[in-house]
Amino acid sequence: MFVRTTRHPATELAVADRVLIEQGDAGAYACEPGAFDVACCIGATWIGGGVAGTIDLLRRVVGTAGLLL
Repeated sequence: MFVRTTRHPATELAVADRVLIEQGDAGAYACEPGAFDVACCIGATWIGGGVAGTIDLLRRVVGTAGLLL
């Protein structure tokens, strides 16, 4: 549901071409290291086996100046 309801505001705010909204198994998500400026996990720290593991997963996808939420 979140994915569906997020796309409309991104379009209205004219940022849809700069925002990637994904749905899937975050623990298995694969991308280039540093591919994103911001990575966010809300209420799903189980993806990394807890907070520390989830931070490690998120850290892999953001650049050195990336932001984790």
